[in-house]
Amino acid sequence: ARARNVGISNYRRNSFQLKNVGNKVLKSFFLDVTGALLSDSVFDPDGTAGDTVAKALVIDTYNGITVDQSSSANADRYKIVLNKDPDGTGDATAGYRGIYIEFPSNDFDQGALLGFSTDMDPNSIAKIDKSKVTKDNSWNGWDTGGVSGAELIGSKFYCKFADSSMAYGYLG
Repeated sequence: ARARNVGISNYRRNSFQLKNVGNKVLKSFFLDVTGALLSDSVFDPDGTAGDTVAKALVIDTYNGITVDQSSSANADRYKIVLNKDPDGTGDATAGYRGIYIEFPSNDFDQGALLGFSTDMDPNSIAKIDKSKVTKDNSWNGWDTGGVSGAELIGSKFYCKFADSSMAYGYLG
């Protein structure tokens, strides 16, 4: 997430941006949030793992161009899957602890940029009615349950390249 203000939620359009800054073609990317600073951070696209507000995972832009959500033309360019846990266990109320992105067309080369957004929440507030909590307890415009991205510091990411080499790193 790229927020510069911890009061801004990654629910916003293009809040996540994946950019290939290397000189190899990126084949796939996996973001694992189990090691995040806020350890119960989960992707909550259906409103069952955090508060009751939800936003499905949306690809907002690809190389700076707005993606037509109604078109199936991009199916060959990328595939995105939410993972419940790195080992695949859990149910919907546990949320999703990772995002896997695959680029089957092998065109995610140097400088390529993918922008996407979805809802994230702390799993500890599962099924809380956000309208009631925010109305009664919000302070100075804070988004109760919102995740800005700072909470994801420490999350590990993995990259696999078209030449089958791999790399990993941490959000920081």
